[in-house]
Amino acid sequence: MIFIIIFVVAEILQPKFWTIDYLNFFLWDLSLLGILALAQTMVMLSGGIDLSTGAIYFFSSSICGALMGITGDFLGPFVAALLLGLLLGIVNGIGVARLRVPPIIMTLGMLVFLSGLAFIVIGPAPKGGAHPLLIMLSKGSTYAWVALAIVLTVVSERTSFGWSVRSIGSNPIASHASGMNVERVTMQVYAVSGFLSALAGLLYLGWARTPYIAFTVSAMGVDITVRSIAAVLIGGTLFIGGLGGFDRTVIGTLITGTLFALIRMFGLGQEVILMVEGVLLIVIVYFYLRIYYR
Repeated sequence: MIFIIIFVVAEILQPKFWTIDYLNFFLWDLSLLGILALAQTMVMLSGGIDLSTGAIYFFSSSICGALMGITGDFLGPFVAALLLGLLLGIVNGIGVARLRVPPIIMTLGMLVFLSGLAFIVIGPAPKGGAHPLLIMLSKGSTYAWVALAIVLTVVSERTSFGWSVRSIGSNPIASHASGMNVERVTMQVYAVSGFLSALAGLLYLGWARTPYIAFTVSAMGVDITVRSIAAVLIGGTLFIGGLGGFDRTVIGTLITGTLFALIRMFGLGQEVILMVEGVLLIVIVYFYLRIYYR
Protein backbone atom coordinates (compact mmCIF):
# COMPACT_ATOMS: atom_id res chain seq x y z
CA MET A 1 0.00 0.00 0.00
CA ILE A 2 2.80 2.41 0.89
CA PHE A 3 4.56 1.70 -2.39
CA ILE A 4 1.40 2.30 -4.43
CA ILE A 5 0.69 5.58 -2.58
CA ILE A 6 4.24 6.89 -3.11
CA PHE A 7 4.17 5.76 -6.74
CA VAL A 8 0.87 7.57 -7.43
CA VAL A 9 1.97 10.73 -5.59
CA ALA A 10 5.16 10.90 -7.68
CA GLU A 11 3.15 10.61 -10.89
CA ILE A 12 0.65 13.31 -9.78
CA LEU A 13 3.33 15.77 -8.71
CA GLN A 14 5.47 15.19 -11.77
CA PRO A 15 3.53 14.01 -14.84
CA LYS A 16 5.45 11.52 -16.98
CA PHE A 17 7.80 11.03 -14.02
CA TRP A 18 7.44 7.27 -14.46
CA THR A 19 8.21 7.00 -18.15
CA ILE A 20 9.63 3.77 -19.57
CA ASP A 21 13.09 5.30 -19.94
CA TYR A 22 13.10 6.60 -16.38
CA LEU A 23 11.75 3.34 -14.98
CA ASN A 24 14.54 1.43 -16.70
CA PHE A 25 17.15 3.75 -15.20
CA PHE A 26 15.41 3.73 -11.81
CA LEU A 27 15.37 -0.07 -11.56
CA TRP A 28 18.92 -0.34 -12.86
CA ASP A 29 20.13 2.17 -10.28
CA LEU A 30 18.21 0.38 -7.51
CA SER A 31 19.25 -3.15 -8.47
CA LEU A 32 22.60 -3.12 -6.64
CA LEU A 33 20.95 -2.09 -3.38
CA GLY A 34 18.32 -4.73 -4.12
CA ILE A 35 20.90 -7.52 -4.39
CA LEU A 36 22.52 -6.45 -1.11
CA ALA A 37 19.07 -6.41 0.49
CA LEU A 38 18.50 -9.99 -0.71
CA ALA A 39 21.76 -11.00 0.97
CA GLN A 40 20.65 -9.29 4.17
CA THR A 41 17.26 -11.01 3.99
CA MET A 42 18.87 -14.45 3.95
CA VAL A 43 20.76 -13.64 7.15
CA MET A 44 17.83 -11.98 8.93
CA LEU A 45 15.53 -14.92 8.18
CA SER A 46 18.02 -17.04 10.12
CA GLY A 47 17.77 -14.67 13.07
CA GLY A 48 21.09 -12.89 12.43
CA ILE A 49 22.36 -9.72 10.82
CA ASP A 50 25.29 -8.93 8.52
CA LEU A 51 26.88 -5.50 8.98
CA SER A 52 29.74 -6.39 6.62
CA THR A 53 27.76 -6.57 3.35
CA GLY A 54 28.77 -3.07 2.26
CA ALA A 55 32.42 -3.67 3.16
CA ILE A 56 32.51 -6.94 1.17
CA TYR A 57 30.72 -5.08 -1.65
CA PHE A 58 33.42 -2.40 -1.97
CA PHE A 59 36.40 -4.60 -1.07
CA SER A 60 35.57 -7.26 -3.65
CA SER A 61 34.94 -4.69 -6.38
CA SER A 62 38.26 -2.96 -5.65
CA ILE A 63 40.21 -6.23 -5.68
CA CYS A 64 38.54 -7.22 -8.95
CA GLY A 65 39.27 -3.83 -10.53
CA ALA A 66 42.92 -4.00 -9.48
CA LEU A 67 43.33 -7.53 -10.86
CA MET A 68 41.61 -6.62 -14.12
CA GLY A 69 43.93 -3.65 -14.46
CA ILE A 70 47.00 -5.81 -13.91
CA THR A 71 46.06 -8.87 -15.99
CA GLY A 72 43.68 -7.38 -18.55
CA ASP A 73 41.62 -10.55 -18.09
CA PHE A 74 37.94 -10.87 -17.19
CA LEU A 75 37.18 -14.38 -15.99
CA GLY A 76 40.05 -14.85 -13.52
CA PRO A 77 39.54 -11.61 -11.52
CA PHE A 78 35.75 -12.00 -11.69
CA VAL A 79 35.80 -15.51 -10.22
CA ALA A 80 38.49 -14.56 -7.69
CA ALA A 81 36.40 -11.67 -6.38
CA LEU A 82 33.30 -13.86 -6.07
CA LEU A 83 35.31 -16.51 -4.21
CA LEU A 84 36.72 -13.77 -1.96
CA GLY A 85 33.19 -12.68 -1.03
CA LEU A 86 32.23 -16.32 -0.44
CA LEU A 87 35.30 -16.84 1.78
CA LEU A 88 34.60 -13.72 3.84
CA GLY A 89 31.02 -14.87 4.29
CA ILE A 90 32.22 -18.30 5.45
CA VAL A 91 34.51 -16.62 7.99
CA ASN A 92 31.50 -14.71 9.32
CA GLY A 93 29.55 -17.96 9.47
CA ILE A 94 32.32 -19.78 11.36
CA GLY A 95 32.52 -16.95 13.87
CA VAL A 96 28.76 -16.97 14.46
CA ALA A 97 28.10 -20.72 14.29
CA ARG A 98 31.25 -22.31 15.69
CA LEU A 99 32.75 -19.61 17.92
CA ARG A 100 29.35 -18.42 19.16
CA VAL A 101 30.20 -14.76 18.54
CA PRO A 102 26.97 -12.69 18.35
CA PRO A 103 26.22 -11.88 14.68
CA ILE A 104 26.25 -8.12 15.20
CA ILE A 105 29.71 -8.30 16.81
CA MET A 106 31.17 -10.77 14.31
CA THR A 107 30.05 -8.86 11.24
CA LEU A 108 30.92 -5.49 12.78
CA GLY A 109 34.41 -6.85 13.39
CA MET A 110 34.59 -7.98 9.76
CA LEU A 111 33.48 -4.49 8.65
CA VAL A 112 36.24 -2.79 10.67
CA PHE A 113 38.84 -5.39 9.64
CA LEU A 114 38.11 -4.97 5.92
CA SER A 115 38.17 -1.19 6.29
CA GLY A 116 41.74 -1.38 7.59
CA LEU A 117 42.79 -4.12 5.17
CA ALA A 118 41.56 -2.07 2.23
CA PHE A 119 44.05 0.69 3.02
CA ILE A 120 46.91 -1.81 3.29
CA VAL A 121 46.14 -3.94 0.23
CA ILE A 122 44.45 -1.42 -2.07
CA GLY A 123 45.41 1.99 -0.70
CA PRO A 124 43.29 5.12 -0.33
CA ALA A 125 42.92 5.45 -4.12
CA PRO A 126 42.07 2.07 -5.74
CA LYS A 127 43.71 1.42 -9.09
CA GLY A 128 42.67 -0.52 -12.16
CA GLY A 129 39.32 -0.60 -13.90
CA ALA A 130 36.47 -2.72 -15.17
CA HIS A 131 36.91 -5.07 -18.10
CA PRO A 132 34.67 -4.18 -21.10
CA LEU A 133 32.79 -7.46 -20.65
CA LEU A 134 32.00 -6.59 -17.03
CA ILE A 135 30.76 -3.16 -18.15
CA MET A 136 28.43 -4.89 -20.58
CA LEU A 137 27.22 -7.37 -17.94
CA SER A 138 26.49 -4.59 -15.45
CA LYS A 139 23.86 -3.21 -17.82
CA GLY A 140 21.77 -6.27 -17.00
CA SER A 141 21.93 -5.82 -13.22
CA THR A 142 18.14 -5.30 -13.07
CA TYR A 143 17.58 -8.72 -14.62
CA ALA A 144 20.11 -10.24 -12.22
CA TRP A 145 18.25 -8.71 -9.27
CA VAL A 146 14.87 -9.99 -10.43
CA ALA A 147 16.25 -13.45 -11.24
CA LEU A 148 17.96 -13.73 -7.85
CA ALA A 149 14.79 -12.62 -6.06
CA ILE A 150 12.77 -15.30 -7.86
CA VAL A 151 15.34 -18.05 -7.26
CA LEU A 152 15.77 -17.17 -3.57
CA THR A 153 12.00 -16.99 -3.07
CA VAL A 154 11.62 -20.49 -4.52
CA VAL A 155 14.54 -21.75 -2.41
CA SER A 156 13.06 -20.15 0.70
CA GLU A 157 9.55 -21.50 0.18
CA ARG A 158 10.09 -24.82 -1.62
CA THR A 159 13.34 -26.39 -0.40
CA SER A 160 14.51 -28.01 2.80
CA PHE A 161 17.36 -25.49 3.05
CA GLY A 162 14.92 -22.58 2.91
CA TRP A 163 12.75 -24.04 5.65
CA SER A 164 15.84 -24.86 7.69
CA VAL A 165 16.85 -21.19 7.55
CA ARG A 166 13.40 -20.14 8.75
CA SER A 167 13.44 -22.83 11.41
CA ILE A 168 16.71 -21.76 13.03
CA GLY A 169 15.55 -18.15 12.82
CA SER A 170 12.37 -19.00 14.70
CA ASN A 171 13.91 -21.33 17.29
CA PRO A 172 17.52 -22.55 16.95
CA ILE A 173 17.30 -24.69 20.09
CA ALA A 174 14.25 -26.60 18.88
CA SER A 175 15.85 -26.92 15.44
CA HIS A 176 18.96 -28.48 16.96
CA ALA A 177 16.86 -30.80 19.13
CA SER A 178 14.99 -32.00 16.04
CA GLY A 179 18.27 -33.13 14.45
CA MET A 180 18.98 -30.13 12.24
CA ASN A 181 22.62 -29.16 11.71
CA VAL A 182 22.23 -25.55 12.86
CA GLU A 183 25.94 -24.74 12.54
CA ARG A 184 26.12 -25.86 8.92
CA VAL A 185 22.97 -23.98 7.89
CA THR A 186 24.21 -20.83 9.64
CA MET A 187 27.55 -20.98 7.83
CA GLN A 188 25.77 -21.52 4.52
CA VAL A 189 23.58 -18.48 5.17
CA TYR A 190 26.54 -16.17 5.75
CA ALA A 191 28.39 -17.71 2.78
CA VAL A 192 25.44 -16.83 0.53
CA SER A 193 25.39 -13.31 1.97
CA GLY A 194 29.09 -12.81 1.25
CA PHE A 195 28.76 -14.21 -2.28
CA LEU A 196 25.79 -11.97 -3.15
CA SER A 197 27.54 -8.92 -1.65
CA ALA A 198 30.59 -9.58 -3.84
CA LEU A 199 28.36 -10.07 -6.91
CA ALA A 200 26.66 -6.72 -6.28
CA GLY A 201 30.09 -5.14 -5.88
CA LEU A 202 31.27 -6.50 -9.24
CA LEU A 203 28.15 -5.18 -10.98
CA TYR A 204 28.84 -1.84 -9.31
CA LEU A 205 32.39 -1.91 -10.66
CA GLY A 206 31.01 -2.46 -14.15
CA TRP A 207 28.72 0.53 -13.68
CA ALA A 208 31.37 2.83 -12.16
CA ARG A 209 34.12 1.46 -14.46
CA THR A 210 36.80 2.38 -11.92
CA PRO A 211 37.15 0.99 -8.36
CA TYR A 212 35.86 3.20 -5.59
CA ILE A 213 35.68 2.77 -1.82
CA ALA A 214 33.10 4.69 0.22
CA PHE A 215 34.20 5.43 3.77
CA THR A 216 31.70 6.78 6.30
CA VAL A 217 33.01 7.60 9.79
CA SER A 218 36.22 5.66 9.03
CA ALA A 219 34.36 2.50 8.05
CA MET A 220 33.78 1.08 4.58
CA GLY A 221 30.32 0.71 3.05
CA VAL A 222 28.33 1.70 6.15
CA ASP A 223 25.83 3.81 4.23
CA ILE A 224 24.76 1.15 1.73
CA THR A 225 24.69 -1.50 4.48
CA VAL A 226 22.26 0.59 6.53
CA ARG A 227 20.11 1.20 3.46
CA SER A 228 19.99 -2.52 2.69
CA ILE A 229 18.90 -3.28 6.25
CA ALA A 230 16.26 -0.55 6.02
CA ALA A 231 14.91 -2.03 2.78
CA VAL A 232 14.62 -5.47 4.39
CA LEU A 233 12.89 -4.14 7.51
CA ILE A 234 10.51 -1.95 5.52
CA GLY A 235 9.60 -5.04 3.53
CA GLY A 236 8.62 -6.84 6.73
CA THR A 237 11.51 -9.22 7.42
CA LEU A 238 12.30 -8.43 11.04
CA PHE A 239 15.16 -9.22 13.41
CA ILE A 240 13.03 -11.80 15.23
CA GLY A 241 13.88 -14.34 12.50
CA GLY A 242 11.80 -16.84 10.58
CA LEU A 243 9.24 -14.33 9.28
CA GLY A 244 9.36 -12.39 6.04
CA GLY A 245 10.70 -13.22 2.62
CA PHE A 246 12.62 -12.15 -0.45
CA ASP A 247 9.50 -11.00 -2.29
CA ARG A 248 8.79 -8.62 0.60
CA THR A 249 12.34 -7.31 0.40
CA VAL A 250 11.86 -6.44 -3.28
CA ILE A 251 8.84 -4.33 -2.30
CA GLY A 252 10.79 -2.76 0.56
CA THR A 253 13.60 -1.85 -1.82
CA LEU A 254 11.13 -0.30 -4.27
CA ILE A 255 9.54 1.74 -1.46
CA THR A 256 12.94 3.00 -0.37
CA GLY A 257 14.02 3.89 -3.90
CA THR A 258 10.71 5.53 -4.87
CA LEU A 259 10.65 7.59 -1.70
CA PHE A 260 14.19 8.83 -2.31
CA ALA A 261 13.34 9.69 -5.91
CA LEU A 262 10.33 11.66 -4.69
CA ILE A 263 12.43 13.55 -2.15
CA ARG A 264 15.07 14.40 -4.76
CA MET A 265 12.31 15.63 -7.06
CA PHE A 266 11.65 18.41 -4.52
CA GLY A 267 15.35 19.33 -4.55
CA LEU A 268 16.00 18.11 -1.00
CA GLY A 269 19.40 16.77 -0.02
CA GLN A 270 20.84 13.56 1.38
CA GLU A 271 20.36 14.73 4.96
CA VAL A 272 16.58 14.88 4.47
CA ILE A 273 16.63 11.44 2.86
CA LEU A 274 18.36 10.01 5.93
CA MET A 275 15.89 11.67 8.29
CA VAL A 276 12.86 10.40 6.38
CA GLU A 277 14.35 6.93 6.09
CA GLY A 278 14.94 6.79 9.85
CA VAL A 279 11.41 7.91 10.72
CA LEU A 280 9.81 5.58 8.15
CA LEU A 281 11.89 2.67 9.41
CA ILE A 282 10.84 3.18 13.04
CA VAL A 283 7.15 3.65 12.21
CA ILE A 284 6.88 0.64 9.89
CA VAL A 285 8.78 -1.74 12.18
CA TYR A 286 6.62 -0.55 15.11
CA PHE A 287 3.43 -1.46 13.28
CA TYR A 288 4.87 -4.77 12.06
CA LEU A 289 5.71 -5.75 15.64
CA ARG A 290 2.29 -4.67 16.91
CA ILE A 291 0.66 -6.93 14.32
CA TYR A 292 3.06 -9.81 15.06
CA TYR A 293 2.60 -9.82 18.84
CA ARG A 294 -1.17 -9.67 18.48
